[in-house]
Amino acid sequence: GELPPSAEQCFASGVPLSRIDALGPLGRSIDGRANAVAEVSGTLDAMVADVDARVGPTRIGRATLPGSELHVHLEPTRVPPKTIGKTPCGRPMTGPFDPAAYAADPSNGIFHLKGQVFGGQIAFDDLQVTFQRSKVVRGTVVTRHLDLGALSELSPLVALSDSRVDGHFSGTVVIAQLPLEHAGSAVATLDVSELRVGRGGLHVELAGPARLATNQRRLQISGVTLAAIAPTGERALFDVTGDVQGLGAAPKVALTLALRPTDLGALGRLLPGTDRVAGNLAGQLVVGGTWPHLVESGKLRLSNGELAL
Repeated sequence: GELPPSAEQCFASGVPLSRIDALGPLGRSIDGRANAVAEVSGTLDAMVADVDARVGPTRIGRATLPGSELHVHLEPTRVPPKTIGKTPCGRPMTGPFDPAAYAADPSNGIFHLKGQVFGGQIAFDDLQVTFQRSKVVRGTVVTRHLDLGALSELSPLVALSDSRVDGHFSGTVVIAQLPLEHAGSAVATLDVSELRVGRGGLHVELAGPARLATNQRRLQISGVTLAAIAPTGERALFDVTGDVQGLGAAPKVALTLALRPTDLGALGRLLPGTDRVAGNLAGQLVVGGTWPHLVESGKLRLSNGELAL
């Protein structure tokens, strides 16, 4: 069948995010309202749709994030219908239901998404989602100074604690293929330019740009250096290498955190009652096993150590 020649419009105003089923349990943890306008045209087999949505400031626990804007365009895949003849008035007659075609789950079109979330902290231009039961996502998502402290309020342990988390994340995700029903099979890269998270004065941050890649159910980690920073400014650097295999099933973890030689003299002020601390500390921690049953092992090496009380 065909839709009316003129496009049909639908409006939604002031819809609480908690009432949007697509958000699932997440919707019950956030407070905000959405407005949307949708315009639909085309045929039932080749539907064209445009949706513009706006979400006001969104409250998550004790934090409030800026508003968001989203435009969605559905471009149908135009496939001529299979006909078995014509009606007495000359209209084409389609064939009976085809179980094989239904099981093949072909894409009936592409959703093209463009917009920004939380005042531009997350942005995408032509993020594509296939229109089928087993949807596949492709495209690029850019994050700029994403407020990790606000997002951490989604955790009840954080939301109920007097000590708040603070931190930010910036990076670019390039998604070659992300099957939503089998996310472990994703083919994607993540370039991280900023990562900093802390609580109670202690912070961990990315010491330099890093890239993570996932392919064939494997997440590869290399060239990642993290800095642990004490409240008084002392730093310790950890090089992280390894991989996680079997994503989407029973992931097998093999990670190594190597502590670069660290001057203990700089950490002396963290040890009350000491007059002098000297030496260099280095070592590594190895984490392995099948998630979540991980085993940790490692060792530390102290050279030229000295302690005066």
